[in-house]
Amino acid sequence: MKKKYSNNIKLILCSFNYNKKVFTCRKKKKSGQGNKSNNQIIRSILINSITVFAFISILIIQSATLFCQEKLSLSDCYKKTLKKDKILKIYELSNEIAKQNIEKAEAGKLPKVYLSSHYSNNFKTPSVSLSENRSMQFGAKNSLGINLHSEMDVFSFGRLSNAIDIAKSEQNSKLLRMQEDVFLLTENILRIFYIVLYLQEIRELYHQNINQTEKLMDISTNFFINDSLYYSDFLSAGIMMNQLKIELSNIEKNYKIEKLNLSSIIGMPDSAFSIYGDFGFEFATNLNSQGLIKIALDTRLEIKLLENEIEIRKKYIDLANAGNKPKISLFSNYGFANGFDPLRPNRLVDNWNIGLNLAVPIFEPFPSNEKALQNRYKLMIVQAKEEHIKNKIKTEVQKNLLDIANIEKNLEKLSNNMISSGKLYKVFLTKYSNQEITFEQVKNAFLLNHECEMEYARAIYLHIGSRITLCKTIDDFSWFIPTANLKDLSKDIGNY
Repeated sequence: MKKKYSNNIKLILCSFNYNKKVFTCRKKKKSGQGNKSNNQIIRSILINSITVFAFISILIIQSATLFCQEKLSLSDCYKKTLKKDKILKIYELSNEIAKQNIEKAEAGKLPKVYLSSHYSNNFKTPSVSLSENRSMQFGAKNSLGINLHSEMDVFSFGRLSNAIDIAKSEQNSKLLRMQEDVFLLTENILRIFYIVLYLQEIRELYHQNINQTEKLMDISTNFFINDSLYYSDFLSAGIMMNQLKIELSNIEKNYKIEKLNLSSIIGMPDSAFSIYGDFGFEFATNLNSQGLIKIALDTRLEIKLLENEIEIRKKYIDLANAGNKPKISLFSNYGFANGFDPLRPNRLVDNWNIGLNLAVPIFEPFPSNEKALQNRYKLMIVQAKEEHIKNKIKTEVQKNLLDIANIEKNLEKLSNNMISSGKLYKVFLTKYSNQEITFEQVKNAFLLNHECEMEYARAIYLHIGSRITLCKTIDDFSWFIPTANLKDLSKDIGNY
């Protein structure tokens, strides 16, 4: 930032010096016609003073704004993104639901207890007269009773165990999908963060090159003051400077757009923060295609989800097959009701029993065999998807490595070109200052150096993008930031 402010100050002083030189030039050309009036001189001085004051005021405002901004690293942006997105809160709630489903499935092992009661008014109850004062009545006019029934599965041929395993596997699937969402967010924040960092780098390069153009313009202005034949050099330098400023204006616009995108992701106003980080070239060493393919096949969440789905389908097949097998359960009852004692029909009589229940399936509208067959077809579909994804991942890893290797190969050449073109421009600038070469030659050397710098910066950005793509392919972003699982992130972000 200090370099940027110094560049702005140089621009102000350069503008002031340029006006002064042109004023001197005009004064020399019009020496035969007399000096300017004092009012015109004072007016010119006032205009220059106001211009300098305005620029200094802008710089002071900018520095005050920047002083209040929060500086964020990639790690800071990542944590703020996760917290703002509420994905960890969603994970915790989803995890609670999954736990309840598991507890519900495991509750099948516990006995079931039911309490039931009944009441009925019998308009007519059969009776037999035994004597003049005695009779037998079968049932009470007001019949009532209470019954406590308990039941527990003793042997279900895998019904309970498979249901519990399915609930656990579905919980694991939800966790994997949430982790997938975290990885998508991670990729998104990496790409936006580095494009903002890239545009910051390009802005800095443009400011430096505009300063270089100002030096070139100073030289051409001095030549023009002494010799009108250098008028074309003076105009060309001005055009070149204006063109660079137009390009810089477009870059500033793109920078503001991308920073707005970043601010919406991390949940902060774009004026409240600035970012910093290392925008440099780092060789992707020790990248073995077979090793990376193995890592990708072991860690890729898409494959883990399919493997988990395969296990679920197998359990559903077992569960369907268990439907053809008998079920043994233990039951007991305790209750009391009236109407059982013919001599005293209103007397409450209690009863208790215990026994085993054997249930053998004979007929179902949709047979268990059909359910099992349907799940076998689904299993075959998932297995085919898994094989397809594995082949796709192998191809993606090889493509990513080819992209990275090609960019690294070009980066070495671009780096050499940038250094050589910079040296060439310095030599040509010195020669032009000594009037040994034409302006066109030094201009071409400057533009060549400018183009080499832009190409090198873009190649670094493409290299970073290729590395991000490789990280996404293998679902491991530890190259840039630690790749944590959702449980660790939940603990870490909770207090952030």
